[in-house]
Amino acid sequence: MQLIQEVTPFKNGDCFAVFSGSKSTISVPAHSHPTYELHLLLNAGGARRVVEGREETITDFDMVLLGPDLMHGWTGKACNSVEIIEVSVQWPADLFADKFLQRSQMNYLKAMLNKSFQGIAFSKDSILNVLPRMLALKGKSGFVAFAEIMGILNELSLAKGYRTVLHDDDESGCNSNYTSRIIENALELMNCCFEQQISLSNMASMANMTEEGFCRFIKKHTGCTFTESLTKIRLSQASRMLIETSQPIATISSACGFRNLSNFNRIFKRKNGCTPREYRRGFQTKMQFI
Repeated sequence: MQLIQEVTPFKNGDCFAVFSGSKSTISVPAHSHPTYELHLLLNAGGARRVVEGREETITDFDMVLLGPDLMHGWTGKACNSVEIIEVSVQWPADLFADKFLQRSQMNYLKAMLNKSFQGIAFSKDSILNVLPRMLALKGKSGFVAFAEIMGILNELSLAKGYRTVLHDDDESGCNSNYTSRIIENALELMNCCFEQQISLSNMASMANMTEEGFCRFIKKHTGCTFTESLTKIRLSQASRMLIETSQPIATISSACGFRNLSNFNRIFKRKNGCTPREYRRGFQTKMQFI
């Protein structure tokens, strides 16, 4: 099962989705999605990035390329920045057909995309080389934006300063895979049953841990408590329904496991800075589809 947090409702004609903005904190619980993602963070030094259970402390210049279905997230408790800049570019897994990638001009891009299934972290020099173009994507559209993103990907594929985040020969690999499976199983259960009342005791029992131990474990490896993770999943599903359906907000609230409409409205506004109604009306202004 896909563990989706970001809502990227691509239509048949869309190639890329670009999100850019700034925030004062960074806290994204572990999640996955069926798209590629090129993700840039500026001024978030000290934050922790987790990819498939592998954690790293990032610098003020952090950019990763993540292949489809890689579990990843960020937590920023050790980050003291007042303005974190974020640019995310996502594209469907089938955007680049095999025949297209077999062209000789695509050799480096194909190699980079293949390595992205283990996650790729770029060096500061590589980031600085494409930084102005990444920041300028917000003002571009149509074929100009498409060509610019292709140019960015090409430049990154030619750069020598990138490494895979996951390493098959890493001594902690077995433990990391074990950790990843526990988190994935926990999130999968929450995704399957988010509309129900999921108890901490059941989750801890599934992981063969005490309740206290499970709370510490999921907090350490996702950056969020059990309750926060479940709320994030419910809000994610609600966000998707707000965008993709015309169902009444009260119906969506109930279908996503919230006790009542006022509780849903309050939590949604606290987490997203707007009401569900405002989110539904304004979503297309937050993410640009190319």
